[in-house]
Formats: sequence, C-alpha cells, structure tokens
Amino acid sequence: LKSLRLASSDKCFFLLHFAAMPRKMVFRAMLVLPSLALLSTPGGGAPLADQDIGYELLFTSAGPDVQRTCFQTPELHPPTSGAFFIGGPAKFDMGGYQFQSFFDGYGRMNRFELQDGKVCFTAKYMNTSYYKEAELLGRPAGGMFMGTEPKLPPCPLTHPFCKLTGMESDNNWVNLMPTGEPGEGLLLTDSPIFVRFDFESMGTFGNYKWKDGGISGMLPKWLKAFHAPATGSAHPVRRPGTESTWVEVMLEVGFSQFLAVYTIDTRTMDRALLAHVPMKGPMYFHSFGVSENYVVLPCNLKMGGNGSAGGNSIIGAFGDGWDGIHVVDRNGNVQVFETDRFFHVHVANTFENETGIVMDLGTFQKVPFSYHTLETALNLNKTERDVHQGTMTERIHMHLAGPRKGQVTREHLGMPGRQTDFFKINHQVWGLPYCIYYGVEWFHNDKDYASMAILKHNICQRTRTYWSKRYVYPTEPYFLPNSKHETPLAEDDGLLFFVALDGIRKASDFVILDGKTFQEITVVNLPVHIPFLAHGQFIPKAGAEVVKATLEVDRPDLAAAVASIIAV
Repeated sequence: LKSLRLASSDKCFFLLHFAAMPRKMVFRAMLVLPSLALLSTPGGGAPLADQDIGYELLFTSAGPDVQRTCFQTPELHPPTSGAFFIGGPAKFDMGGYQFQSFFDGYGRMNRFELQDGKVCFTAKYMNTSYYKEAELLGRPAGGMFMGTEPKLPPCPLTHPFCKLTGMESDNNWVNLMPTGEPGEGLLLTDSPIFVRFDFESMGTFGNYKWKDGGISGMLPKWLKAFHAPATGSAHPVRRPGTESTWVEVMLEVGFSQFLAVYTIDTRTMDRALLAHVPMKGPMYFHSFGVSENYVVLPCNLKMGGNGSAGGNSIIGAFGDGWDGIHVVDRNGNVQVFETDRFFHVHVANTFENETGIVMDLGTFQKVPFSYHTLETALNLNKTERDVHQGTMTERIHMHLAGPRKGQVTREHLGMPGRQTDFFKINHQVWGLPYCIYYGVEWFHNDKDYASMAILKHNICQRTRTYWSKRYVYPTEPYFLPNSKHETPLAEDDGLLFFVALDGIRKASDFVILDGKTFQEITVVNLPVHIPFLAHGQFIPKAGAEVVKATLEVDRPDLAAAVASIIAV
C-alpha cells in the first residue's frame, strides 16, 4: 500500500493502489482527484504513518559495488546531459566490529547519469586511506565519531600506531565540489583535507595538493605562525556573479583561534585569503552564507572539552559556542550582529536587499550534532527519534541600513512541529533574492519523525507543495534548471531529482520530478538499497562526452570510436 499525498487547503486526497497478483489477476482501486496529482496550496495535511517500515535500511550496510546499470526512461529529456553524484556512509561494520555512529561508516559514491531517455546507475566504495587501513587490519582503525561495539582492542605490535594513522580525515563522503581539473572534483567533509575524485572511474586519488601548500600540499602560505589547520566546511559556496570563485573557511588553532575566510578559484585552483576572523574558541562551521558582498558566519557551535552531549567521543565534544553572527565584507572587515542564540546545520540561501543581508536557514534549539541525531541505536529507536528537537526554518535579517541598522529581525518560514533540512535551490540564484527552496521534511504527518516528504516552499507566494509516499524515505533533492534564470516565474523551471528508500520494496528509487508541477517524470526502481546519503552535485558532460553517451543508445560501435578519440 502506497499513498501519494495531495496538498489542499481544506482536503486531503489519496491515491490508493492495491495490487494482489496471483499470476495474471490484478485488482486496482483508485480514488483520486480527476486529472490532478498534486496541488500547490498554503497549509496542508499528511498521510498517516503508524509504522516506519524499512526505515532501518538507512543504517544497514549496502552490498558490494554496483556496476554501471542503465534503465530506459523514455519520458526523460534533461536540459543537459551529465551525472548526479551523491555519497554517504554505506558500510557500518568491519571484522565483527559495528560502528556506534553511522557517520563513521565507510563512504560510497553513487552516480546517476542523466541522458535523453536513459538513466545509468553506478555505486562504488571510496578507496580512501580510512577504508584501506581498516582492510589492512581487518577491523576499523580509529579516528571515529563514537567508536565501535565491541570496543577496539589495542594496536598489534606489528602496527603500534594503528589508531593514529593521520589519514582518518579522508572519509569525505559529505559533499563534492567541481573544479577546473578535467574529469575531477574534490570530495569534502568538515576537514581542511580535500580528496581528489575521478568522475569516470569513481576512484579517489589521495589528498589534493595545493600550489601554495608547501611540502605537505595543504598548508596555505597565509596560515598564521604557530597555528595549525583544524577544521573546514563541507559547504563552500560559489560567490554570486562569478563562474569559478568559491568561498571556504578553515579554523586555525594555536595560542588563539582564527577562522580563515578564503576563496578558491576553481579554474586556476589558486587560494586567496579574504580575512582572519578572531574566534572565541575552536568554533565549528558545517555551513555558512555567502552573498554578493558578504560572508555570513553564525558563530554557535564549538568543539573541545566536554560538550553538551557529554561523553569522550567526538560527538560529545560539540557544545554551545554562541558568539553572535559575524559578517565579513569584501575588504575583510567584520561586523557582529547579536540575536537570541540558535544552532544551525544547513543554509538555504543568503542574499542582500535594500536594508541589509537576509539568511534563510534551519535553526535548532539544541546542539544538532548530538547522540540523538548521530548515534545509530538512537536513530533506530522509534520512541527516541520521535522526540522533537525544537527545529525551525527561519529567515534572519541583519540590518545594515534604515531605522533598524545594527539590529536583527527574524521570521519563521517553516511549519511548527515539522523539521526541514537538506535545502536546495536553483543554483542560478545562489546569493541572490529568490522565492523557492526545496528540502526534506520530517514529521510530515505531525507525529512521526520518519514520516518524510520532499518540500517545495514558494516563500513569495506562501505556498507549499509536497511529494510523499508512505514508507518511502527521501534524501536531499537536487534542482537542475532548464534555462538561464531571468525572472522569478522561471525559478522552478527544471528537474528535481533525489534518491528515496522504499521501505516496502527494501530497495531505493531514483525519482525525477517536474520542478514546476511536482509531477513524477520517471521513477527508476534500483536493484539495491542505498543507506543514508548526504549532499549531491550535478556535473555536466563535456561536448564530446555527450556525443559518446548519445551514441551508446543506438550505435555502441560508433560510441567506442568516439571514446578512443577522447582518449587520444
């Protein structure tokens, strides 16, 4: 039994599909509002969900690598051919030892190639040092958020420093940043280490060596004396109005702490310091905001010592570090805005208007990186995961001019009692005024955390549209625009796609929606389940690669010839 929610201001309709198939006999009963699948309206109801069938598969190890497998999708006509990459932890044990936090799982990248009339899927574990060191030992090596069950034994005499390899930080399954290097991108996590990733082979090739990185290839020339890089951000942001300038941060620790705000030119792969911002302790930035002229840093989370979560693990080290919102201009000047404390994980968008800077983001009343959110056992406990954490999608306005200059005003964008995160917008309006964000919504039925949906929120029109199916658990969506953004009316003209775990089928689907109507264009039933996923990136194909991919459908002999030409 599956239900497709139809959003309406005063009614809720369902499409009920009963299929009992003793060989040739099929009975279907459908109750549906004629000719409509989804209606965009204010407010909304939700399907009932008294059980969370299959939810545990998000934290269950995947099988072996999946070789490139293609599916015919005649309804699909993407605006550009390319591949969607999205990664996550996919193996949660090694040699009889089970990770206590799914965040420690060995990373695997998933690739979905979008072509005219076809989707091709490949999945491959990342050949990182973190993974290879564990395979060498036959068990996890160390450098984990929480440790294992049972606890790891001492290192063997033949490898006395097995838990201090220095390579634990390359399990970078969180995000992918495109670069100017042909056929390559950089895999990221909240570390200053960037891992090289080959789009074709899906192999990792060690840490990226920066031009200004010295002997190690990592330490920038502007690193403060007697300081060392500690953390980075998994969410560098492209500066609006540029094609290749990305803003990133790096925490420098020493006798004092500074946050280096710097830029990366992905064409030349040069790094340049924008500012050294003094920090009151080892602050942690999973994400931050970037507008045309400003970098916005909500200083709310720190690491070190016994954090609010308690315990001796990395998770236990996260704590309250509230120090206001730091705003850095293009000249490196810093202004601090005070408001009621909040925590955050992800930012939807940051832009400027006539009176200041606007940041839309998900806020938390409690530390978001905690045992409640990251310990596998607590995620599998329905009673525990159904406890509300006081989250809200908010618009925060930092006033630079007008009667409220220097002040902060805040507006709730989300629905009380629900949680929205993993935001995505049309990348053509990054850092610019916009109307629409997409995201994953939990507590969709206002009761169960695992009642999940994909949300389209048009802030300007105050409407919400949903894609939701019972016992189906979607991950972060990605929006691929059809054409260059010119007016707000065109902002949702494109494709929205995401991976969704079907708890009944015990396997995942790759779902592609029309960004405007939210109608399904195609749903690819994958042969395997994909566990928890983080953030995805679409990489367009180069001209010759598009020709090769097109020919593969009807003329594989010519496609092989094109491949040989590309190789030459």
